[in-house]
Amino acid sequence: MKIFLCIPVLYLLAYNSLWGQEHYTANRAYFSSDKYDESSPVILGNKIIFCSDQDEGLFLTYTNKEKKGLFKIFSVQMDDSVHHSRPEIFSKSIYSPYNDGPITFDASGRKAVFSRNIDIETKTKDRFGHNNNLGLFITELVEGKWTNIVPFKYNNASYSNTTPNLSPDGKYLYFASDRPGGFGGSDLYRCEFIDSTWSEPINLGNIINTSGNEVYPFINSAGMMFFASDGHKGLGKKDIFFSTELSDGWMAPVHLDPPINSQGDDFSLITDSAFTSGYFASDRNGSDDIFRFETRIPQLYNCDTLKKNHYCFQFWDDKYPACDSLSVEYEWQFSDGTLLKGLSVEHCFKGAGKYRAELNIVDNATHNTFSTQTSMEFEIKDFEQPYITSADTAGIAEEIRFSALKSNLPGFHVEQYFWDFGDGELLTGPVVSHSFKKEGVYNVRLGLSGKIEENKNKITYCVFKPVRIFSDNKAHSLIQDK
Repeated sequence: MKIFLCIPVLYLLAYNSLWGQEHYTANRAYFSSDKYDESSPVILGNKIIFCSDQDEGLFLTYTNKEKKGLFKIFSVQMDDSVHHSRPEIFSKSIYSPYNDGPITFDASGRKAVFSRNIDIETKTKDRFGHNNNLGLFITELVEGKWTNIVPFKYNNASYSNTTPNLSPDGKYLYFASDRPGGFGGSDLYRCEFIDSTWSEPINLGNIINTSGNEVYPFINSAGMMFFASDGHKGLGKKDIFFSTELSDGWMAPVHLDPPINSQGDDFSLITDSAFTSGYFASDRNGSDDIFRFETRIPQLYNCDTLKKNHYCFQFWDDKYPACDSLSVEYEWQFSDGTLLKGLSVEHCFKGAGKYRAELNIVDNATHNTFSTQTSMEFEIKDFEQPYITSADTAGIAEEIRFSALKSNLPGFHVEQYFWDFGDGELLTGPVVSHSFKKEGVYNVRLGLSGKIEENKNKITYCVFKPVRIFSDNKAHSLIQDK
């Protein structure tokens, strides 16, 4: 027996609007001041560690060419998103008269890598009149004190290594550098910790790096890398992007929507494994401030094309004896109760499941089965994917019902349903309704967020389905008739 199925034609995206709700909320963190610059937030237990040029009044320090204070590493203890302690120097043992920070910690919180000026010994107000590039330094927490400070083996007075980030497993160290051989001003690099030492830095390549500047890499526990760039297309100066390393290289960077990105410099984002909340820095209000963000509806990117489940098949048997067609006829009997006559028939089942089909030769005179020519059992399976059930076409302002209830992802526990209609409208829920205000073809995206069994990290699956909207209801009716 042979089974054939027909694949419907899918339309390409033709229109995408920018009005509507926002994916994120962002508000300036309560510990971020109007007077000073703050950036590079890091969470360490119940503390937020960050960089600031505020005057701590403890030690001799210098100013930069703009007569502003140099950056130091501060910490605040957070009781919740509103209440916090007064900022204080994070550690006097790693304090220098020059720039200190940013800093990154391993999962234990007992090892850290931080950036600072390489030369911290020269005592002169004009130390920045010539090169004093940034380097990375490694330290560990011993009896409550950060000690055993060791320079990164690839520091070089001729260029800077800065904005370090340790991967959650501590296996990789990511950082930015303007070392020779890159693609632009500063590129992102990665070292691997092998045999108790860091391997030679490897450039992340031209998918990530551009002729501009890439800085502030951050890897969350789900493997998403966030970074800032003024070389990739964005809204303003530096914008925040994210990417994920795939088997064949890095995914093309995805630009984060406003209000995370703005017309100013946006950078140094950190977040949890599910990208539900976190912090970033921005100069959108005239000085560098730290903002706290929350994700309302995730951006859906790299979505798979919806594969349409098919339940209609053609049946025939190509090995049958010559029979007198006047005395016998062929009859297909299906386990769903359907009887169809003919050697070749087409039958549509109601959905996925296990079925049985028999081809019988029936005596026309007695209507008894003369013989069973073919008998078989088979199973129809839905594609494993989120699934969008909706009309393929509609008129302007016509309400369309969208359902995700036929999604098929074995072992995946759905916690949230997200809809992005390609016109700026965002909704949540397993079944929603939406109408479009303009003619065009919209890529409707469905995202399912949840967890796979025995996996603590939340993940999101998504698919898209083109929906064509007509301004002429007659044209819409003709398409539906077809």
